[in-house]
Amino acid sequence: MTVSATDSGIDVAYWFIQRAEKDNAFIENEKLHHLLFAAQLAYARKHNGSVLMPSLFIVDENGFSEPNILKMFSLGRPYMPPVKLENNIAAFLENVWQKYAKATAGTMEKQIKASEAYKQNYKKGEKKVVNITEIADLFAAPANSAPAGKKKMLISQNGPVMVSQWTPRKLTSPVRKGF
Repeated sequence: MTVSATDSGIDVAYWFIQRAEKDNAFIENEKLHHLLFAAQLAYARKHNGSVLMPSLFIVDENGFSEPNILKMFSLGRPYMPPVKLENNIAAFLENVWQKYAKATAGTMEKQIKASEAYKQNYKKGEKKVVNITEIADLFAAPANSAPAGKKKMLISQNGPVMVSQWTPRKLTSPVRKGF
């Protein structure tokens, strides 16, 4: 069993809320969950699978969220005294904040839903608990890289298409002189 770096996901949620208030910003619930998820993933990648907070995440039509915090914050933010985390944890969360502070909830949701982790774990109508260490590897891989031997799939206006590197064709027609 892995020991978490913080006492609860609530502490991390309140850290992000307090950090946003410092910038005179407001974090909507969707963005808060995206930040919590991003922090948990980044911490797991940086610390060989260790977890930042003792939380589980589910995947559903909204992306990844922590169900206990989702329920607790559903009617607004409950009062909680200011959170003081260890300096190394606060510095880590500050890096996460700097990376995603300017992103909207919609932008973060699009990035999450475009990920291989979301595509492999989401099933319509289900709320599936995900294993952070397993999906961290899926987020660690560059988004546009295709596994060796497989073609890359992208979405066009007509739906999914396989793409490959462009190679120009050789022109074999004779060169014409004049008109």
